Amino acid sequence: MLSAWKFLACLAVCFVLSAPLHAQGGDTPEKIRQSVVLAGEQYRAGKIDEAKKGLNEATQRLQKLLATNPDARTLKSLKTLHEGLATAYQKLELAGVVLEPLPAWDKLMQAKSKSKGGTDNSKANVPAADQVNFATDVAPMLVSKCGRCHVTDAKGGFAMPNLGGLMKGSKDGVVIMARDADHSRIVEVIESGDMPRGGGKVSAGDLEKLKKWINQGATFDPRQASVGLATLAGNAKPEVSDGQMEKMAIKKPTGKETISFAKDVAPILIATCAGCHYNAQQLQGQLNMNTFEQLWKGGESGSMIQPGKADESLLVKMLRGTNGKRMPQGRPALKSEEIDKIATWINEGAPFDGYSTDARMENVATQAWAESATPEEMTARRKQRAMEKWKTAFSKVEPAQTSDKDFVVMGDIGDRGVEQVLAATQSAFEKVRKAIKIAPDDPLAKGGVTIFAIKSRYDYGEFGKMNESRALPSQWTGHWRRAVVDVYIVLLYDSRDPKANEANLTQQLASLWMSSNNGTPNWFADGYGRAVLAMIGGRSEPKVKAWDQQLPIAIQGLASPNDLISNKLNEEDAAVLGYALVRKMMDTSGRKPFDNFMRALEKSQDFDNAFKQTFGPLEQTIGATFGRAAKSKGKSDR
Repeated sequence: MLSAWKFLACLAVCFVLSAPLHAQGGDTPEKIRQSVVLAGEQYRAGKIDEAKKGLNEATQRLQKLLATNPDARTLKSLKTLHEGLATAYQKLELAGVVLEPLPAWDKLMQAKSKSKGGTDNSKANVPAADQVNFATDVAPMLVSKCGRCHVTDAKGGFAMPNLGGLMKGSKDGVVIMARDADHSRIVEVIESGDMPRGGGKVSAGDLEKLKKWINQGATFDPRQASVGLATLAGNAKPEVSDGQMEKMAIKKPTGKETISFAKDVAPILIATCAGCHYNAQQLQGQLNMNTFEQLWKGGESGSMIQPGKADESLLVKMLRGTNGKRMPQGRPALKSEEIDKIATWINEGAPFDGYSTDARMENVATQAWAESATPEEMTARRKQRAMEKWKTAFSKVEPAQTSDKDFVVMGDIGDRGVEQVLAATQSAFEKVRKAIKIAPDDPLAKGGVTIFAIKSRYDYGEFGKMNESRALPSQWTGHWRRAVVDVYIVLLYDSRDPKANEANLTQQLASLWMSSNNGTPNWFADGYGRAVLAMIGGRSEPKVKAWDQQLPIAIQGLASPNDLISNKLNEEDAAVLGYALVRKMMDTSGRKPFDNFMRALEKSQDFDNAFKQTFGPLEQTIGATFGRAAKSKGKSDR
């Protein structure tokens, strides 16, 4: 127990010492940290009740300080302190200390917003003179600098013809993190110089307005959500530069090429340029090669590629050493056949055959490899990746393992435990197959699925933190992830209740199945898995009862349908709403429309198009499903 408290005290010091200093006279994150340290001293002195009281009071003070609408810097410090406390609570509870519940950060932010009479889409709680207006202060810059690629087009899978599109983000995730400009993707790419591409530049003043708007809550009038960004921006017009015209000239393969960028060129560049131009902490020559678009853009020496002219292309010259120093510096030169592959690709027009020009080059190469890999090759690669992820989270624990042709199970639950989980997985998947009519020879994923079985809740949380860079919701006992190679389920193993494990696996397997359809949002896939479990297990299933009880609370937190679409809700509430939406869709007119929707997805139709074709616009369907809760809140925000 003493070691648990040492862990808490260390966390408090480490998490907050780096926070900015604040004015004297009121409560601050630093003062709260000091009270945590004092509670630690009381604990070590054996004054358990005083220590618990001090820690509970520190938690209450954090909530009160949050309710004062602190500035962005203080808010960031409070969030960091909260993250440390959440981890410490888990440690202390494992040591047998009973504490008052620590509310999740998302819940605190919701309570903060409601206490001021608004939501993320209402007027921000800042003086009118300091309030950034999206339409007049931010929209003109977005149209001017980003319009040609993302307002009138959807380059890289990111379209923001209106506010709804901006808040939804790209296919890779949201780009606006309300109240957190530093971690908003749109700010990161502007500050790094990656965007806008083609020679344009966002001024320091415009960037500061964008960051201020985000830190104030990314607020806007809900009536403007569907209004065209160009209309909101007034007279602003998209800029056009030579660099943008050059970028627009990226060619697609004709089918006659002998060299593939994704299969042949990208792996060479990844291996050769790592550290200086790819995954570089200190970028050399301002040449960033993390994505194809960045390679195409070039660096401070100009464009790297002259399509059709390999001998004139700076990339080839540098690799051959005919233009100053040979690249890569300090490493063996590329083999002549590797340089010849790159040269041939350029002479064939330098076409891009990956799935997205702004995807990370490693993902492009992996996707290309996976498409041509055999199931056996995928299985071997997946097992390798699974062990890497296990060691990332639990470097000193050797997992027990077992497998069949569809699943690999590994965990810290012993040989008998992993065999039980494999049997439960097989049984669960058979139920899912029958329930949603999956063909017997149709695998859940090419090369199989990994099941990580973990016996401790703390370790379950560590897996999410170390491998997924996120804090898993406290209600979760399992979750799934799907990427090109990483297709897995993480199960919090219940040694006392085998039926609970099978129900958990049933839910996750169904979610994984839905996630394989193009463009399916995670919250919808999560909801689908829950709806399938409810269909199989019935309303008496304990998990289903819990979701039904949580639903009214989740609906109450839904300010507008766009909150769900743009991932503004916490993951658990979003999944519960997805569960309710899918159940409603399944019940519509004897389920025929839902079957039509699934058939459209199976034909590789995009999720948004399949949904709109079957049920109408997603935003309208969400509003109609959850009735007055979403609609009335939207009206009160105006």
